[in-house]
This record gives sequence, structure tokens and C-alpha cells, in this order.
Amino acid sequence: RDRTSTMNPSQNSFVYPSVNSSFILSDVVKMPAFINSTKLRASWGIVGNYPGAYLANVAYSLGNLGNQGSGSSTLTSTVATGTYGNDLIRPEKKHEIEFGLEAGFFNNRVNLDLAYYNNKVVDMILPLEISQSTGAGSILTNVGTLRNHGVEVALNGTAIQRRNFTWETGVNFSFNNNKIEKLTTGSNELIHADYDGNAAVLKSVVGQPVGDFYAHPIKTDSKGQPIVNDYGDGTLDYQLDGSKLVKYGNSQVKAVGGFYNSFSYKSFSLELYTDFRIGGYVMPTGLNWLTGRGLTKESLNVM
Repeated sequence: RDRTSTMNPSQNSFVYPSVNSSFILSDVVKMPAFINSTKLRASWGIVGNYPGAYLANVAYSLGNLGNQGSGSSTLTSTVATGTYGNDLIRPEKKHEIEFGLEAGFFNNRVNLDLAYYNNKVVDMILPLEISQSTGAGSILTNVGTLRNHGVEVALNGTAIQRRNFTWETGVNFSFNNNKIEKLTTGSNELIHADYDGNAAVLKSVVGQPVGDFYAHPIKTDSKGQPIVNDYGDGTLDYQLDGSKLVKYGNSQVKAVGGFYNSFSYKSFSLELYTDFRIGGYVMPTGLNWLTGRGLTKESLNVM
């Protein structure tokens, strides 16, 4: 159980229980000689999260209106902060279940750790954009429910073991898939960013993964052929369809991992680490501006 002073007293307490268990299969079932140990594990739990200190408080700051007329009197006013708090904000909770397998092979010179997880984040806390006429740019909100599931793999072992020299190596890899299950705002989508006056948007749509890139497609005629703008000075470009937004990619990394190698010779050691990321789109806005101004090699391409 946790209690936080950063939230309203009616919402500042939450419970996050957990339970886990393991079963050593190799103690019950006779394994082949090359398998030294096998353990199965399972766990379930809830993790609580709450806003940073004072972010949930509805607070105002003093603003100076300056000297109003003759005399020395100075007027002040109270103005909302950039992000408005929320007295009714609820704690964010992640419900997770995990199953795992641990195994050792060849006198434990090779070890495997395999896990599957499935979690649901309820009452996600994010600042939601609101009209500036309210006096603030955003309000802290429980925006919805997010589902994650994936696999984590770790494989390591001792490749060489001599009297004065040892080489240990390993790789770890994790794959995650997520989607927005529900938005408490009543909308079907949550916009995270708008680029260059709605030229493109980064948003999350209910039933889809978090962080999809959408942009306007090239406008076509009745025959499906792209429509080209001719400015009469030799400048040509495609005409965009401002009435449509099409998904072009997702910003989330699909998998992350790394390799490591550790070499030991007597009292000396050398460790090498390499990380990798697979998947995930980026939108090179700066590169697009450079190309539009003829400053990149791609701008030489003729339509």
C-alpha cells in the first residue's frame, strides 16, 4: 500500500499487491545429461504510479500588471500555470502477468532465460492539450488504457575457459507489442504532436499501437494518377490531398537488445557491449526542409 502527498486526499492511496511462484522441473523429471537445471516461474502483480510532486495540484502564479496610471500602485493578478493540475486525478496502475523458463546446459556453461509478459496500464496519466483561452496549455488527465505483451530472451555462456583465460559471451533480446484499448476522453484517438500546421501528426488510435505517424497523401485524379502542380516557372510538385490523413509508420521500436563479450586473462579483463534497436519510424522534418530548399542530393531528382 502506498500513500502520496502529491495528490488529492481522496485519491492519494492505492494498493499494489503481487504474488510469484517457481517450480524446479529438473528436481522432479529426469532430464537429458546435457540439461543441468530447469526452473519454471510465474508471477502476477500490480504496480502503482502517480504524478511528480505538485503536478496534480491546481495552482496559480502571481503576474504583475505593472503601474496602472499615475502614482506608484502596482496591480497583480493570478494566472494558471502552463500545465493545469487535476484534483480528481487517479493513480496509474499496471496489472501484469509473467511466465518464465530458466535452464542451464553443458555443466551450466550455457544459460537460457525466457519470459513472456502481458500487462495492462489502467488510467494512464498524461497532459492533455486544452484551449489556451482557459489560461493553461494542458491539463493532467487519466487518458485511457494501454495493453503491452511481449517476449524477453537472454542467452549467455562461457565460450572458452582455460587456466589463465576466460571468454564469456551473451545476447539479450526483447520484443514488445502494444495497443490502445480505451480512451477516457470519449475520442477514438489521442494526438501527441502536430507538425508544420497539420502537414503530419503523431497520434494513437484506439485498437492500434501507440504513436502512429499520419500525413496527407498525394492527390489523384479519377483514374488514380497523381496530380502535379505546375507553377509555370519550371517548378513542379505533387498536390497533396488535404482532406485525408494516411498512416505511414509507427514510432515505437519493435525490439531492443544487445551483445556482450567479456575476456579475462589473469588479472586483466576487457568487456565489449553492443546495443541494437529494430523497427520504429522517425519523421526527419529538418531533412524535408533542406530538400525543399534544394540543399540535399535528393532535391536533384526530376519528377
